[in-house]
Amino acid sequence: MNREMSFFILTLGCKINQYESHAIRERWISRGLEEVSSARDADLILINSCAVTENAISDVKKYARRFIRENPGATIVVTGCAIPRFEKEIASIEGISYCIPQAQKPALLRGPLPPEGEDQRFTGFEFKIHSYFRARPIIKIQDGCSHYCRYCIVPLTRGPSRSRKVEEILGEALSLVKNGYEELIVSGINLKEFSSYYHQEKVDLWRLLTLMEEYIEEKHGPRFRIRLSSLDPSMLDERALNYLTSSSHLAPHLHLSIQSASPVILESMGRAHYHPEEIKAFLYELSRTWKTFALGADILVGFPGEGEKEFSHTFSFCKHLPFTYGHVFTYSPRPNTPAATLKNQVSRREKRDRSMLLRGLFMEKKKKFISLISHKKALDVVVEDEDGGIGMCQYYLICKNIDGGFRGKKKGRLITAYPVEARDAHIMVKIE
Repeated sequence: MNREMSFFILTLGCKINQYESHAIRERWISRGLEEVSSARDADLILINSCAVTENAISDVKKYARRFIRENPGATIVVTGCAIPRFEKEIASIEGISYCIPQAQKPALLRGPLPPEGEDQRFTGFEFKIHSYFRARPIIKIQDGCSHYCRYCIVPLTRGPSRSRKVEEILGEALSLVKNGYEELIVSGINLKEFSSYYHQEKVDLWRLLTLMEEYIEEKHGPRFRIRLSSLDPSMLDERALNYLTSSSHLAPHLHLSIQSASPVILESMGRAHYHPEEIKAFLYELSRTWKTFALGADILVGFPGEGEKEFSHTFSFCKHLPFTYGHVFTYSPRPNTPAATLKNQVSRREKRDRSMLLRGLFMEKKKKFISLISHKKALDVVVEDEDGGIGMCQYYLICKNIDGGFRGKKKGRLITAYPVEARDAHIMVKIE
């Protein structure tokens, strides 16, 4: 391998893609390759793609063409979720060197050359990290999905659900905390489907988190924080409530993959395994212990058959529950998914208008939440940029330092900061 080869990685899509890109980055650097900050200067360009939406595929093509135009001599590799279903049209772009499907992505850990042979089998857990390119590292505990929502292409790109071994998860978590990362984000493609074994004991997500807290405390000490990635609402049961209300290390923050609050649309989506009223009941119970917490939602607007009545259910649901932010996605038909052939497709204009309404609602809710948190006595902030004075508090809000107190604080460390005022989409804080 050329030890002077330079590389640039562009990551599109989810947190798991970010985790896998960083694992590749670490391995390539350890093998003597040099990472550069611009695709213009790279001998090798890796695009780690997403396929969840129509726009995601457009982004892959857009960036590939830009890199080919700006750096025509580079080797350009495309991997990730776009390849299993869109390889022909991506590979047809003149200048792309080769494509590697998501299932073969772990082969890149050996180096930037195409994987040899067709019989290689990977689990998806060959990826491991020791550091992270951001202050709050992701820990991948699960991959794939076996639920097959009718709009979703992920099971076709990442395959069925698989869970990582508990011993590997605990070891990586401890290593990261010991390396100075004091907030860990526990993530997977579908955390509901996590199921592994530890000392012959079957472990679900809630038991895993308890084991993680106990293990890190025993081996390292009490100074760390855990944050959960997106959850399926059906996970909000008694076990979840017991863990959330008893944990001393979990950030008071939930993000729920709700998609719709219309039971009719949920059934059509293939997501009738939870009901909006059950979510309401759980959040009420949780709020009796968690007096203040961040609450996010993923909402999919414009699914086939969504009329004004069904959309109004979702809008009213989001309006009256204590959401503090939301991610609004516009439905786009994905190839080979059942929803792509459904009748009663919603017009682009209706999808656009409904998306704007929901985004406006979530913006107002976030603004009010920022104002509320700005009156707290103190916040626990992870330093993300010591020179820029930027951090993230436990309530998933950006904090900006006004007195230079972040300088000299290592990225990834938890510090105490004191709110001064709410400003735009963040909170101004000081260090005393």
